[in-house]
Amino acid sequence: MSAHQNDMEKSWGMAATHAEHRVLDSILYVRNGQRCSGTILWVCAPATCADQQQPVRYVVRPDDRMEELELVFSCNILIDEACKQERPPASTSCALEQALIAMLSTVSIPINIQVETDDDGQPYYVWFIGESTPQQPWGLYVGTDRNLTSALKLALERLIKHLQG
Repeated sequence: MSAHQNDMEKSWGMAATHAEHRVLDSILYVRNGQRCSGTILWVCAPATCADQQQPVRYVVRPDDRMEELELVFSCNILIDEACKQERPPASTSCALEQALIAMLSTVSIPINIQVETDDDGQPYYVWFIGESTPQQPWGLYVGTDRNLTSALKLALERLIKHLQG
């Protein structure tokens, strides 16, 4: 774990493994009735604080106050189609994704993953387990997820259940 991650974890708590938004995403959110923008620096895992369950929270650096940080809840994040920003290309990440996807398709019970694009131009992953046949064009099991890691987790969990059953 990097020193930055250690510092953030000490200050804000454990990192969330699943969240709608990611570190370095630019977001619009509501603060005291005002529309604000900022960059996510940390995604806090759900936690219990003073016997109250806390959902996923985002540590955000506001664009108008760069020296401060704010804690933003999902319910305060605005989803505005006109303001969605494209993620910068990550060629190294894409190459690693492609290598992992290629490797998983060669195991004894193949896990095939395809990147598709929805009507809004956003990518998502379709995974299926097993060989494609005319009777089962999507193999034994099929699923989708917006995040490759989550798609892999779901596919592997399903494959394990299949092998145990």
